[in-house]
Amino acid sequence: NKVDSAEAMAKEAYVLDRRSPFIYNAFAQIAKARQNYDEMFRQLDRAIELASKDTALVETSMQLRTQYASTMQERAMQETDVAKRNEMLGRAARLYLAVGAANPASTDGPAYYSAALDIAMLTQDQTLIGEIINPLIEDPTPYPDLTLLLGAETMRMVNKQEQAMALYRGALSKNPNIRDANFFLTYMLLEAKKPTETTELLDRLMQLDPGNPDNIMMRAMAVRAVAEAERDTRKRADLIRQVNT
Repeated sequence: NKVDSAEAMAKEAYVLDRRSPFIYNAFAQIAKARQNYDEMFRQLDRAIELASKDTALVETSMQLRTQYASTMQERAMQETDVAKRNEMLGRAARLYLAVGAANPASTDGPAYYSAALDIAMLTQDQTLIGEIINPLIEDPTPYPDLTLLLGAETMRMVNKQEQAMALYRGALSKNPNIRDANFFLTYMLLEAKKPTETTELLDRLMQLDPGNPDNIMMRAMAVRAVAEAERDTRKRADLIRQVNT
């Protein structure tokens, strides 16, 4: 039996070195193979604890946390008790978040935030959503444009306009050429009756995607909104003429 053989080898290694996270990870994989998930998580907890104490094992610690989170997420989705399922999913999301926050500018950073946001949206856990989103708004500096864009899209879908606009602005500060960020920020500014703030965004949209009729329609909406707010009759007429030509 391969699992029994692996366990015997792991026990021999354990006698020689009880401080190695790799041995506890081996025990975790053996427990998983036997579908003993409580034991797997117990062993992973120990492996993560030890790896976290060694600066040379930062990558190993992140891999162990990711493994823990993904397995917890898989197990949660098989749970029929909704309260227990959501509690397990929350633990998985916070592990993803911790890994992502440890190095938000890494190539994999957006993927961890995406996984955490997906869970938060599934469970509709407002506390968890806040834990993910609030740091992005408070200081977008450490985060790449994709992570900020993911946050903005999430906030837009739950109709939290101010948070969404702040995150779209954060994403555009990193990369002004994100078409969707320019488009949806323009749309929300028009909804908020702030058409004069859309000029630069619309100019960029027309440069990025000049033939898109949605962009042309958006520009017409902005010009009309500015015209309606204009008190000078002649300027208002000139603006309306722009819309109609």
